[in-house]
Amino acid sequence: MSMPNAFKQTTADFRLLAQALPFGDLAVARQAFTALQQDSPWVHRAMATSESGRLSGSNAVGSAWRSLSKALQSDDAAGAQQAFAVLQQALQSGVRDHHQPTFT
Repeated sequence: MSMPNAFKQTTADFRLLAQALPFGDLAVARQAFTALQQDSPWVHRAMATSESGRLSGSNAVGSAWRSLSKALQSDDAAGAQQAFAVLQQALQSGVRDHHQPTFT
């Protein structure tokens, strides 16, 4: 997949996740999350970085991705919504710091 197409797909996956969570549609949210992991190596790296404790500036984003993953796996709609809100804040902060891509 070319870089522009990969970014478009990642953006579409992120939007689908954002649309599914407020309604508690965990099946769609899980599908979108899985697609994000497959379509964007950045998501996988962010999660791995938070796990290893490297790159402290990225830990908030990686930690939020991991929390979202755990909430989706355990069918915790409220936890997934909260983790996604934290993720959005961390991504916005990263954009201001020029560390993370934006998905809006």
